[in-house]
Amino acid sequence: MKARLSLFLSIVLIFTFIGCSPPEPETSDTKVPTVSITYPPNGATVSGTFTIKADATDNNNEVAKVEFYIDGTLKSTDISSPYEYSWNTTTYINGFHTIMAKAYDATNNVGSSSVITVIVNNESAEDAVLLVSPTSLDFGTSSTSNIFTISNSGGGILSWNVSESVSWITSVSPISGTTNSGTVTVQVSRIGLIAGTYNGTVSVTSTNGGDQDVSVSMTVLPPDVPVLLVSPTSLYFGTSSTSMTFTISNAGGGTLSWDVSENPDESWITSVLPASGTNGETITVQASRSGLIAGTYNGTVSVTSTNGGDQDVSVSMTVEEEPTVIEISVSPSSLNFESVTVGQYSDKTVNITNSSSSTANLTGNVSISGTDYSIISGSGLYNLSPGDSKTITVRFSPFSSGTKSGSLSITHNATNSSSPISVSLTGIGEHYIEISVSPSSLNFESVTVDQYSDKTVNITNSSSSTANLTGNVSISGTYYSIISGSRSYNLSPGDSKTITVRFSPSGTSSLGTNTGSLYVYHNGNNYSSPITVSLAGTGESKEWKGYTNKDAYVDEGFPTTNYGLGSPERVGNFGSSSLRALIGFDFANVISESPTIISAKLRVYVCYDYNTPFYVRIGWINQTWSETSVTWDNQPDFTYHTDTNFQIPSTFGYLIFDVTNEVQKMVNYSLNNGFIIRASDESGDKSFEFLSRETTNSSTYRPYLVIEYVP
Repeated sequence: MKARLSLFLSIVLIFTFIGCSPPEPETSDTKVPTVSITYPPNGATVSGTFTIKADATDNNNEVAKVEFYIDGTLKSTDISSPYEYSWNTTTYINGFHTIMAKAYDATNNVGSSSVITVIVNNESAEDAVLLVSPTSLDFGTSSTSNIFTISNSGGGILSWNVSESVSWITSVSPISGTTNSGTVTVQVSRIGLIAGTYNGTVSVTSTNGGDQDVSVSMTVLPPDVPVLLVSPTSLYFGTSSTSMTFTISNAGGGTLSWDVSENPDESWITSVLPASGTNGETITVQASRSGLIAGTYNGTVSVTSTNGGDQDVSVSMTVEEEPTVIEISVSPSSLNFESVTVGQYSDKTVNITNSSSSTANLTGNVSISGTDYSIISGSGLYNLSPGDSKTITVRFSPFSSGTKSGSLSITHNATNSSSPISVSLTGIGEHYIEISVSPSSLNFESVTVDQYSDKTVNITNSSSSTANLTGNVSISGTYYSIISGSRSYNLSPGDSKTITVRFSPSGTSSLGTNTGSLYVYHNGNNYSSPITVSLAGTGESKEWKGYTNKDAYVDEGFPTTNYGLGSPERVGNFGSSSLRALIGFDFANVISESPTIISAKLRVYVCYDYNTPFYVRIGWINQTWSETSVTWDNQPDFTYHTDTNFQIPSTFGYLIFDVTNEVQKMVNYSLNNGFIIRASDESGDKSFEFLSRETTNSSTYRPYLVIEYVP
């Protein structure tokens, strides 16, 4: 009773749940399974019994069964994976055979594999077996040439002959052979034939491998029927091409009208032009990868005609992954450390920057070559985000003298430059050399023109190293010269060299302060080169100073009286008589130097004056005269160089006359006769007296002349 009750309740519950649940919506599965032959491969030679293998999949994983077909005949069905069929080939004739598989899903959708062809060869190794492929040739409506192949799937040597059965098969070549493989070309002609379908046979016979026929067919169209022909029937744009072409032609007669279109769902095919036309034309297909993800894209361009048939052109292209762009910049591209003393060092830096606009990091390694170079910071691996930089500090510390080269090697994963990047390193190692130059300046003070003064400068190698101090010496300044100490030098540590410099003023242009420089060029490290020693000196004129060697005066009132041995000398006018003084000096040695007179001053000591001040004039005497015999009547001729008048003051003491021009004229004319002094206006009473050489204290008060000159 309890059992019946449980059963009753179960049935009630089942119906209750069924009655309360809404009906499931029906789904329609229309996708066919996929199936492929995985063994044997297409074109394989097989024998005996072997296993045919297939692979089948379905979108709902519901492969119900797989069927195996030999030469189109069902031979086996397998309902579970792995899908296989054991084929005994010995029950089949030797030659070509086809294998195909079909897969069924739960809803009876059927998918078929590609047909593969195998060669069955169960003959002994010694027997030849004739194989022909393909066994039929269809020339269609326009083709005039086609081929088939002959091969030997057995052993030995196959001898064969080929013959045709109809006249429109115009050529079969070659017609015979003894090789185990070969290609036969069949030519047909439609000339003179009426429209229709033509069938014929090419027979292949052999003496030792059997015979086989190849069926041949072709169609002859009426003269006015167009035939659409497209070539090629597939276009592959690869990874970079964006434009390709195919041709449309009319293989028949009449006028072929056609249209070309692409699938609107395949928007990456951006253009097909021209889109329509008649008879022959070249069609350009444009494709774009813009905005597409990586992968392979397949499409179709359809060519349709109203009167010549339709044909599709398959189009495919590949879109590659966009490469990651990483940019590196290295600055500077070279480092020049110039000169560094041995045992010292110099540091310089190199910057590595990730200048990428992407998000990828710049990575790599930094290393260095060169005995005298090292990385003191930033060596080894680096990992830089975009915009980041890394500073590498390179040190040059020479162990010896000479030019040193090295290289900083920067490996990287950047795309804008090959790896590694090399930064060249250059530096010069130098021994530390100390130079001392003493004194730092030379002052020659005053030196008379045509005289000279010598002073010395010492150059010393005061280095503690073993390196020599080398260089050369040059000088500037018109009146300076190096008179000893060769201009180039090479000094061992501790050695010195003495340079003798001469200051020799010459000519009027040398008067006054003269400057110059001694330049000491060197390879020392403690001073920049050259070291400059300043030169200064003053050029002074020569001086001649002499007392009068004769003096006298003449009196117009006593024209024949000589006043040469008295003192003082008188100048002016007394009563109605003019008074004139004559003064002589012996400066023949000055005249002999043909000098330029810088200054000439005549000094006389005034001891008496009457009605002063008044003016006098001085001239130079052109003739010789005698102190003891000169009178008013025999006084010598004289010349005034200028109209300069000298004022006689109303005081006693030395009176100075500037006779520079007069002395210059006397030098120019080689005259040494002295001067004459007279009143500018020899009328009226006025006069003055000055002491002559006969005065008691002649060395103090006697007239004297001072000449400054330059030879």
